[in-house]
Amino acid sequence: MGDCSGSDGTPVDPASYDYRRAALDALHLSKLWDRVTKNLRRAVGYEVQCLATLQPQRRLAPHLHVAIRGR
Repeated sequence: MGDCSGSDGTPVDPASYDYRRAALDALHLSKLWDRVTKNLRRAVGYEVQCLATLQPQRRLAPHLHVAIRGR
């Protein structure tokens, strides 16, 4: 997508920032997260619990914090 400044979250180079991809990632985040958890459970072969919280960045891009625990 492109580099963003740390202070205000705006793209360092707005001309090269992929706004379309950023918007699509935000729109499909729940489907992508569902796919990740299903693949993780399938890969490890036992029950996995996930706790995730969504934190919007200043530029409103979604940012996930995730804790994963296996039993």
